[in-house]
Amino acid sequence: MENALNTRNGLLTLVMAVATVAIGTALASQYIGGLEPCKLCYWQRNPYYIAIPLLVAALLFLRNQSSLMKIIAWLVLAIFFIGFGVSAYHVGVEQGWWSGPTSCSSSASLGNSLDQQIDNLFNKPRVDCSKPAWTFFGISMAGLNAIVSIFLIIGSFKAATARS
Repeated sequence: MENALNTRNGLLTLVMAVATVAIGTALASQYIGGLEPCKLCYWQRNPYYIAIPLLVAALLFLRNQSSLMKIIAWLVLAIFFIGFGVSAYHVGVEQGWWSGPTSCSSSASLGNSLDQQIDNLFNKPRVDCSKPAWTFFGISMAGLNAIVSIFLIIGSFKAATARS
């Protein structure tokens, strides 16, 4: 019997499972743990929101079509490579290596008009992208996401190059 992790479908199932746990952890940290994400944190979630449904659909409907599954594996690899880039960019912002988007700063003005000031009082303040909300042994969630993204890239590459 062939090891499931040597097959394209098995590897893509593993990639989907790891990706689901990763995005589930991010969402749980927000909605259960109360960690408010910044703009770059939201950007880091998009690859998961694209790749997971793609993988679910492929594994459900294209399971026996090796050439299409290979294309899906390469596509998922590209998606997680972009996710790695966003995570690495966010780590650089946190480390002060470069500045983040201006919409990532918490130093928003109160506003010029009374209407703007009232709107700003009731809106949540922006979360500063340069300040990690949580770290694990000195590694921020953006750093952990970059590490997970590397494993997802490796798994996707192995799936793309595996025998069907």
